[in-house]
Amino acid sequence: MEIKHSEWEKFWEKYTSSDNEDLEPDFEDARTINWWKETKINITELETEIDKIITLASYTDDRIWKSEKAEFDHDVSIGLNHTNEFIDEFMFRTDLIGINLNFLNSMLKICKENDWILMDRNGNLCNPNISDLRQLI
Repeated sequence: MEIKHSEWEKFWEKYTSSDNEDLEPDFEDARTINWWKETKINITELETEIDKIITLASYTDDRIWKSEKAEFDHDVSIGLNHTNEFIDEFMFRTDLIGINLNFLNSMLKICKENDWILMDRNGNLCNPNISDLRQLI
């Protein structure tokens, strides 16, 4: 999947200097396509599943979950489109410190159950399992 890194750099330069919070990229790549638009998912049920894994962040009203322990740093975020009809972005990040991969395995389980694939920031894709993810990393 193509990620237009130079276009994103230009976009963020405009975004940070703009008062317009709704500024949208004027280019298309793997990160701008509305992959989730046709996906039928109950957002409330998804949030409930994530709540079982990680705590909702205390510093925001957005759909952001964050581990707040010093020994590791995991987070999940769900961005909805402007009318809250579908997911605009679903992202999770994990620390790979230590031998406990409970968070990662739980997130991979959600992905498997929903028949989703993973995409890294560079547009590389993999199946939601440890062995494929290990190769991607």
